[in-house]
Amino acid sequence: MTYQLKHPFLGLLAGALFGGFVVSLWFSVPGLLSGLAEGEPQQTLQELRDFMPTMTIIAAIIFAFGLVFIASPAWVYLHSSGRTHPKHALLLGLTTCFVVSLGVSLVASLNMGMFAVDGRALILDGRRTFYGWFIVLKDAVLFANLGGMVALVIWRVAYRQVVTPPPAPPS
Repeated sequence: MTYQLKHPFLGLLAGALFGGFVVSLWFSVPGLLSGLAEGEPQQTLQELRDFMPTMTIIAAIIFAFGLVFIASPAWVYLHSSGRTHPKHALLLGLTTCFVVSLGVSLVASLNMGMFAVDGRALILDGRRTFYGWFIVLKDAVLFANLGGMVALVIWRVAYRQVVTPPPAPPS
């Protein structure tokens, strides 16, 4: 099957908004569940109404920058080489988000002084512990899954299947 690019910028916009929305859910749902468990549904829902749109916009802007500056060069290469199938988009989203998340996690955790999570050490004596590697890889895999979903949304909006007419019968 052949796919033709129809709406690339609309695809990037849809992908950024989808990614921002999923990230805002990612950060909002634990607070929502804990607020409901404490028996304060009204206050929890009000906080969610205040927090979620702002978080969606911020995350969508960050996703848009990532899509434009990191994923777009790789996408241009795939598109120019004829790799326009959804599996190529999925693979691009998975790998770029995994690599970016892994890189950011490895650099940021050392610079921000994040040395313990859940009472367990991530870094001891300047070296990452086994649990630290587990956390970094777990977060990278979760973010890669989000990147794969965003890539499929972009592909679905941006590409259309080319319908080729059947060959004319010989006369």
